[in-house]
Amino acid sequence: MEKPPPQILRLREEEQQRLREGEFEKQRQLEGRERLRALNAIQEEILQLNQLLELAAPTQSDPTPGLTSYSTRVNHLCSQVSEVVRTTAEGEFSSVENRMVAERALHEMRSLIRVLQEAAAQVTRKEQREEEERRKLAELQAQQEEQKKNTALSAKEKSRNKGL
Repeated sequence: MEKPPPQILRLREEEQQRLREGEFEKQRQLEGRERLRALNAIQEEILQLNQLLELAAPTQSDPTPGLTSYSTRVNHLCSQVSEVVRTTAEGEFSSVENRMVAERALHEMRSLIRVLQEAAAQVTRKEQREEEERRKLAELQAQQEEQKKNTALSAKEKSRNKGL
């Protein structure tokens, strides 16, 4: 069997190289699109968490002093993720680092929301305890008033009975 001429071997090698590069480019684009989808999902969740925070803030009867700092941090995280998504949408495929930045921001956002929810739950529990204490105190005062009335009525009856 004869060995093919060097030109044919070179052409085959070049064709195989182009095929490998084409496959590599397809794989790179596929991974880039997947990272972009993941970034968009992260951005959507961050925006939903931000809306949750904005809806919760006005309902708190006693806004915590740290609420402003939480809001500022949340807005910063939203901006950070939006910037990553924007640069990616402008044609750059997102890098693994960009995705990690977005995932860290999402994780921090979830932690902030959890802290705020726990603080709101504590405030609610405190308000419920205080309301329960006020209710018990009012009940006790009502009982004392009732006892005073009963004592006064009983004293009147005794004095009426003595008068007879």
